[in-house]
Amino acid sequence: MQQTFTKEFMTENKGCYSNEELSKCSFMQSSDVTLQSILDSEIKLKDKFWFVCKKLATKEQNQLIAIGVAEIVLEIYEKKYPDNKAPREAIQAAKDYLSGVIGIDELRTKRYAAYAAVNAAGQQERQW
Repeated sequence: MQQTFTKEFMTENKGCYSNEELSKCSFMQSSDVTLQSILDSEIKLKDKFWFVCKKLATKEQNQLIAIGVAEIVLEIYEKKYPDNKAPREAIQAAKDYLSGVIGIDELRTKRYAAYAAVNAAGQQERQW
């Protein structure tokens, strides 16, 4: 992943920031704009995440990021719904798909099963 950027690159890839807002960012004050200086800056975390995912990461890297984020929240979900393994199976299916172990049809089946299980759990919550 790219680690250093020109100010021109940042201006071309600033997203929803105006040129004025971008010029005020701390990372734009030094001669070298680095990924670390962007991550350490005052801009909102969601904007940092957007920049990395939309402007730097490849499709596969974004898929791995999504899997990693899902794994972070999986523990929380499984504490509340310990008998529901569909989300865990969907995450594993995503990993298996990326490594070529399964095809897209099996990935979709696992993904739909997880969606249905989570949706059903949410329906039960709303009935209370």
